[in-house]
Amino acid sequence: WVDVECFNLVEATGLPSSLDVRGGSDFENAIARAYCNGNLSSLLERLDGSFVAVLYDESKRQLLLCTDRLGSKPLYWFDNNGIFAWSSSLLSLSSISESDDDLDREALGCFLDLGFLLEDKTWFQSMKLLDPASVLTYQCKPVKRRSAKYWDWNKVGVQRLSFDDTVAALYSAFMDSVEERFNPHCRVGL
Repeated sequence: WVDVECFNLVEATGLPSSLDVRGGSDFENAIARAYCNGNLSSLLERLDGSFVAVLYDESKRQLLLCTDRLGSKPLYWFDNNGIFAWSSSLLSLSSISESDDDLDREALGCFLDLGFLLEDKTWFQSMKLLDPASVLTYQCKPVKRRSAKYWDWNKVGVQRLSFDDTVAALYSAFMDSVEERFNPHCRVGL
């Protein structure tokens, strides 16, 4: 299962550039191949785009839930009383909650204080948000769960630039980003 908009799959994987890799099956094949070859984290680190993905390894009886670097697409998970589920929507997960009193009062207090939720908090105690740049591995039998980061901001590095150089670098990065995402064959607008 994937929800993806990836802008550099060709460069990150070495796939032929004739393929349309903005989403769907090419992305699925690329992450499945990377997982089988033992370099899933390496591929995820190189990808530029918004994605969430779930892989199932039948031989190991484990699920892997993956998020993009910035967590721009949410991926929620639920693990309670032998039931493990995931979704990009809290509403769909709320139907499996066994408790009517599942409101996370700490999350509510956080929201009232700050205006947003922190870390993996959701409105419900039994449901969590998967952190950005993470792979959550859920082992079905025996039941085990672990989460690992494949990327963090420390990898970006500190640059000492003047104000003018910072503006020029930001402009260049913005224009490169727009150019990568612009598809001249796609009609935009009404």
